[in-house]
Amino acid sequence: MPSSFSAELRAQLEACAYPGYVYGYPHKKAYRPLPPVSVVDAWRDEERSRLFAYVHLPFCNQRCSFCNLFTLVPADRSVIRPYLDALTRQMDVYARLIPSGFSRLYIGGGTPTYLEAAELRRLFGDLRRLLGVDPCRTQGCIEASPDTLDAEKVETLAELGIQRLSLGVQSFDLDELQAVNRRFDFIAHREAIDLIARAGFPRFNIDLIYGLPGQTLASWRHSLQQAIDSPANGLFLYPLYIRPLTGLARRSSLDAPTTHQIASMYDLAVDRLRLAGFRQVTMRQFRRDKAEEADDYRCQRDGMLGLGAGARSYTTALHYSTPWRMVARNIRTVIDDYIAADHHWIVHGFRLDADEQQRRHVIQGLLYAGLAPHEADTFPGEFAALEAEGLIERGEHIKLTPRGVRHADIVGGLFFSPRVRSLIAEYEYDT
Repeated sequence: MPSSFSAELRAQLEACAYPGYVYGYPHKKAYRPLPPVSVVDAWRDEERSRLFAYVHLPFCNQRCSFCNLFTLVPADRSVIRPYLDALTRQMDVYARLIPSGFSRLYIGGGTPTYLEAAELRRLFGDLRRLLGVDPCRTQGCIEASPDTLDAEKVETLAELGIQRLSLGVQSFDLDELQAVNRRFDFIAHREAIDLIARAGFPRFNIDLIYGLPGQTLASWRHSLQQAIDSPANGLFLYPLYIRPLTGLARRSSLDAPTTHQIASMYDLAVDRLRLAGFRQVTMRQFRRDKAEEADDYRCQRDGMLGLGAGARSYTTALHYSTPWRMVARNIRTVIDDYIAADHHWIVHGFRLDADEQQRRHVIQGLLYAGLAPHEADTFPGEFAALEAEGLIERGEHIKLTPRGVRHADIVGGLFFSPRVRSLIAEYEYDT
């Protein structure tokens, strides 16, 4: 008789489900209010020699209708300076705990390049001065949108030593962009790509989404080819997830591809990118530069300090952040609370016991570098189900097969604990 894991897995595979982006564990919807914990206590016994620094800038020019990120379209720029002031104060708190212990830097959003060049220089100056974060040494990466880039910003980022720029193109089809409320001049794509190419960043990646309303295999093939022909040496390809309270979720009808059509788009991308000289790193990441990653680095294992409203931090047994919201008026309240906060205290997050830590380890191992054979012993039912469906292969390491990579979100979700599943199901979205 098949196990409950087999039945669950088979049902999701047959539906070709896209349950949500799984890249770590647990999901932020499992976070809840905590009794106050001092940051000193949270970090006292942590290894702090090779941490990930994440800085969240929750501002955009416009809200894409697929987006459920913690981001705000400000009425004006008056919130930017107080927000940067709060980031400086938060960095100062951690400067006494983590002196120059960062191996990675990621500036995310929102759209970080919403900031002006002078504001970007201030931010990176504070990171260097207070936390010893040098973008050159930390493989620094920043997210950008074509409508927020200009020559001065690109030159500034290159001078600051940013090693990777991630450009959110999403599609090279104008109708598809307009269908998800990306309403800016399509010429901005080309101008941004040209500016980035001339600046010579060591790594430049383009983000694309497949499964957009109105998208077909032919239009997806066109977007892929445009990205292949661009100077980008990396691509991140994301299936469309229709999340609660987004513009897409509120539509009464949605001319979007089915889950099986979305899977066909993934298969097309894998084949075309392989022929174009890209190697697949994960379900979403493809690279054609010659350099391999220097080491097996994972922020949830090695630790991450999140700075900014909505940014998550990871210690061994505690994940924490400010509360996550989606509705604009509530997001602004969270940002204002962050600006006024005492950053010495943690009040919202998730504590990981030994079982949850093991689940985190297994999920990240399967999705990235693989696991030692004995590590399957902890979850025999789950691994038996994965093997029966041809999603993993056993050898020197347990790794995902190509089919497993194709369904990585399903594979990762299989290891969510009953506690985490319950918390996610009970999560109350704001209104």
